[in-house]
Amino acid sequence: MSIRKVVMLERLEDKPDVIPEGIVYLYKKQRETRGNSGSNATWVEVYTSEHDGDIALYKEYDFDMPLAAYAEKIWSIIGQGVLENTRVPNIDIVNNPKLGDGIISYRIMDNSLEDMMHIKDILFNIYDRTEMDKHRNIFSIDEVLQAVRKEIVDEQNYKEVEKAIIQTIILDSVTNNADRHTTNWALVLDKSTNPHYQLALFDHSSALGRMMEYTPASTYNTYGDNRWTSSYLQTERRESRGVGEEGKKLIRYIAEKYPEYFEEFTNRFSERIDEILAEVEKTEGLQIDKRILRSELMSKRNYLKALLERGEIYED
Repeated sequence: MSIRKVVMLERLEDKPDVIPEGIVYLYKKQRETRGNSGSNATWVEVYTSEHDGDIALYKEYDFDMPLAAYAEKIWSIIGQGVLENTRVPNIDIVNNPKLGDGIISYRIMDNSLEDMMHIKDILFNIYDRTEMDKHRNIFSIDEVLQAVRKEIVDEQNYKEVEKAIIQTIILDSVTNNADRHTTNWALVLDKSTNPHYQLALFDHSSALGRMMEYTPASTYNTYGDNRWTSSYLQTERRESRGVGEEGKKLIRYIAEKYPEYFEEFTNRFSERIDEILAEVEKTEGLQIDKRILRSELMSKRNYLKALLERGEIYED
């Protein structure tokens, strides 16, 4: 995985006609997105030998490199393998000589006829700002779906997004992604024909953790234990707001309340796990212990299958 050097363009006309290999030119795009969340994303136009003005998100890291970028890349491979009707970004790892390493995320918004609203913005459909502040970014699954239901009028489109949300929560649990707060996922609205929404996912630098290399449990993270990480989501609304629930609890809740979505995800994950791991294996530059990643993902697969087939808790 060769890492390109970033060159920021002050003016688009400064871009050379021929892009040298190993260089990526980024031009900041002044683009407004709907909502009140105050989230600031750096939208850019990307110019390389393969991209000619593609719209993407550019993010710089000042910590946890290169593992953060590895997590982004691997999560995108897994997500694209098992999630349907969902914008899971393509990831390029790049280096800015002035600011350090970062990533470019493609496929979140494809053109100027699309708009994006973070899930935090969607939650304003059911809560005012005072109520939002009281939640401290912790919401139940039902609250998220209730807010999305008020946004999406078309029933078929809503059911597509509902399934994408539920199956994303399963995948977050399986991959120990503890960072699915309300500005790390969004709805993308295609306004070109009939309004149509898709779920978009980004910022997976906190996922996978010890699933990529051996790390003592005491230094793994503060969200949960070293096997099943807690999240920003809860299975039910609670007056006492604290950290969300363990991934294992979220999965069991989904298996009971959304059995069709759970079964579909489990079967797809089981069928495609070898293909996903093969894709990770051939991705150059990932300096991780791929044997540990395989073992951890297989263990989570076994848990899902045992829960689906026998309703048992698989103790990994």
